[in-house]
Amino acid sequence: MSKQCVVSLATADIESRHIFRPWAFDEDSLAKLEYEWGFKYRTCNHDVATNRVYLTRELGHLFESGFWAFLPLEWDFFVDVLKISRASSSIPIETAYKGRKTFKYRFVPMPGILRSPIIRVEDSKPAHLQSHAFPFTSLPALELPILPHFAIMDLIHKFSKYKTLDIKPSAEYGPYLNPLFLPVPSVDNV
Repeated sequence: MSKQCVVSLATADIESRHIFRPWAFDEDSLAKLEYEWGFKYRTCNHDVATNRVYLTRELGHLFESGFWAFLPLEWDFFVDVLKISRASSSIPIETAYKGRKTFKYRFVPMPGILRSPIIRVEDSKPAHLQSHAFPFTSLPALELPILPHFAIMDLIHKFSKYKTLDIKPSAEYGPYLNPLFLPVPSVDNV
């Protein structure tokens, strides 16, 4: 992965950040996740390239503060991954990705995010800067090497901060949340 922010494509003031941050979960929850993901107790390595991205210092701080997340866009594929993973809890979830190296994500603002625009370098030329305003729907889908199960756990953790999840499809959040309110294929029968 090149050392540029995956959202803004900036190359200055860049930091590597974890997507799934195990220190944000209690030990019991981590043990359950490891079991679900096919790892033995305390053997899942979270400090891997497939759980890290480069972000500007500002976007990284907002990300870790819970103000935005990566929303996986390939739900059907991920449901298939969960079916394969659940068929044998002794096989690490990564094997179900069948060698895929990148996945598509959407930048999703969470309630409370500052509404300042994101400036993105377009066409790989610093002279071509594009301003993306809240709710950031003009940002393109991001093709990233992070594994969807890490992004989904981060998203769940961020949503769980809200005692009452009073987020409904609207002009601001509709482009992100409308797909979330549609029926998602169930993996409970696996």
